[in-house]
Amino acid sequence: MFYCRFFKVNRDTNWAVLKNQSHLHELNVKKMLPYKILTSIVLPQDEFDVLCENIHLPHLAYKKFAIRSVADLNGIWNCIVLRGKNKNGELIIYTAGQMYPLYAGIGE
Repeated sequence: MFYCRFFKVNRDTNWAVLKNQSHLHELNVKKMLPYKILTSIVLPQDEFDVLCENIHLPHLAYKKFAIRSVADLNGIWNCIVLRGKNKNGELIIYTAGQMYPLYAGIGE
């Protein structure tokens, strides 16, 4: 099981916003939530960068997995992990079965 700080995704959510929110929660010792990895997808770096600037929009890379990104019987989220070929950070999304992310977080 893995842990992450997740935040509600809206039109203004991007990598910088998630990074800032995560840092603020870390300073305030906010709780990290458990999650499981449904799938991990590596994207070309330029495609990952565009995705990270428009997190609220659905993306073809995870389309076939989105319907299975739901909570298990214990309430643990099954998440989709996305990363760029040249970037160390991971974008972790939870869709609740929708075609777009409802919550997102950053994994290092």
